[in-house]
Amino acid sequence: MIAGVVALAALVPGRPAPAQAGDGYLFRMPPVAVTLRGGLQAPAVRSDFWSFTTDQLTLDRRKLAGAAWGVDLSRTVSERWEWQLSVDWLARGADSEYRRFEEQLENDRRAPIRQRTELQRLPVTLGVRLNLLPDGERIGRHAWLPSAVVPFVVAGGGASWYRIRQRGDFVDFADGNAIFFDDYESSGVGLLGFAGAGVDVSVNPFLAVTTQVRALVGNARLGRDFRGFAPLDLSGATLTTGVRLRLP
Repeated sequence: MIAGVVALAALVPGRPAPAQAGDGYLFRMPPVAVTLRGGLQAPAVRSDFWSFTTDQLTLDRRKLAGAAWGVDLSRTVSERWEWQLSVDWLARGADSEYRRFEEQLENDRRAPIRQRTELQRLPVTLGVRLNLLPDGERIGRHAWLPSAVVPFVVAGGGASWYRIRQRGDFVDFADGNAIFFDDYESSGVGLLGFAGAGVDVSVNPFLAVTTQVRALVGNARLGRDFRGFAPLDLSGATLTTGVRLRLP
């Protein structure tokens, strides 16, 4: 009887056919899924620290865009709803120099005043995912098949650890524009919210390819190396793709 159900399911248009082996299909809707993602991230850099830095230095948001890595652990509530715990790693460094100042060398030569800025973020969030189409359906009494394509939206909140570092040569405007070397650093934790959307494309009952975009909104207080500035903007956007593993 099971073999007949599997053969019938293979003829249903728009759904991936289960494998013919005994373990090649699911007996029920998977209660847990793990998603591994990788892609691109771009920080918003909107706080006064970023305004000051990008005005004085040849540093902009495009230079701080880079790699993004993430993992989602989903707990199924129904074919439409899931709880989702996410951890992301967003990091990038970029070189820069002063826009309007150069170092005066011997023989009337000049040289750029250079430094490097590094930004790392580790958002940990809990969200609710809504599948805009059912994640799958039961075929008969003995098999569950995922939908071929499932668009979804997700939203939630949590916290983000951050670390920012600026190392190199700087201009002391209070001391006749003297040039000095320093290594500034700050780290901490701030609250974060996010919203996103994406789509899963099933490869087989256990595996799907997923793509999603997320917008992050949050900030965190800067340490004493950057005192005088408002909280650091941790907002930004990510675009990632990866695999979603359904665990029976």
